[in-house]
Amino acid sequence: MDEWERLVLRLNANYPGQQVEPPTAAEWFGPLSSFPASEVWDGIDRHRRDLTPTGPDGRPAGHWAPTLAGILACIDANWRERSAARRELEARDRRAARNRQGGVPMPPETREALALLERSKLMPGHPDRLEPTVARERIEALAEQLGERVDAAEAGRLS
Repeated sequence: MDEWERLVLRLNANYPGQQVEPPTAAEWFGPLSSFPASEVWDGIDRHRRDLTPTGPDGRPAGHWAPTLAGILACIDANWRERSAARRELEARDRRAARNRQGGVPMPPETREALALLERSKLMPGHPDRLEPTVARERIEALAEQLGERVDAAEAGRLS
């Protein structure tokens, strides 16, 4: 028994009273044969789990045996979901790789401000110690300097 026959038997077992007849199975084989059997079954399984109410009786769509178009739509939906998940994982990996590379270099004003902050935390009496008020004034001046440099670069880029 080949994969297609097993797939049709499985489909018929999941939808009792809604059997896929041999002529229908033969007709479906052409469009579905280009997909691996596992993808076809995943599409059928997606259809089985569809709880969207349909028809006048309000039963979920998954209650009814799928059509060929329904199976193809579910295969496509599964493919799009897997592709989106793969793209997300690849993007996450690229972000992680960029972060390991160090990202954007720190502006010199920021490096200098961090050095001033470290000096302000030294113990009183240390020769390199900077008074916190002096450190704050110098850090604020560096922040203004950085702001002016960024504004000038932004203005140059916009003109």
